[in-house]
Amino acid sequence: MDRTAYLLITAGVALASGLISAAVNSWLAGRAQVSEELREARLKAYPSVWQLTGGVSTWPWTDATWADVERLHLDFRAWYYVRGGIFLSDNSRARYGELQELIEAHLEEPADRSAQLPGPVYQSLAGAGSAFRTALTEDLESRRQRSPFTRVALAVRHRRAQREAERRLKAAPSTRGHSLRVDSATTWTPPSTTQEG
Repeated sequence: MDRTAYLLITAGVALASGLISAAVNSWLAGRAQVSEELREARLKAYPSVWQLTGGVSTWPWTDATWADVERLHLDFRAWYYVRGGIFLSDNSRARYGELQELIEAHLEEPADRSAQLPGPVYQSLAGAGSAFRTALTEDLESRRQRSPFTRVALAVRHRRAQREAERRLKAAPSTRGHSLRVDSATTWTPPSTTQEG
């Protein structure tokens, strides 16, 4: 091979390597920007749903009634569709769904909506709420930075949370034939949206 061919091949490889490197760096920078923008959106959306979960907090317990839980069920739905559901990760979306399913299953129980929740029902809802809050903190990475070891630990934790959710739901009344009681006090109306120009 003559020297000119060698130089052309070397220059071609260097050019291709540079183009690939630039494309990868551009892609990584774009992903980092999207990740940061998603984190900022989550930081705006998550505090309100975090506050809602306080209705069935683990420490201290509240005096939540069946009517409170029904309102919470509807408030979660409003938050999900109006404010924050689009920002949930797969794991936090799963924990949200498990909490909503559990609430719905338990809403079949009471005849008296003003009665306070029985201890086992409250504890079950508090556990599901805690799992949801944990998933939210993982989305924000507010409690620890991610590493390969953390990712494995999170996968194990979410699998455990899923099993716990299945156990809680199994212990709740059947959801077959459930129809959420909606009256004028619990009817959800989405907020009006205005175009900002």
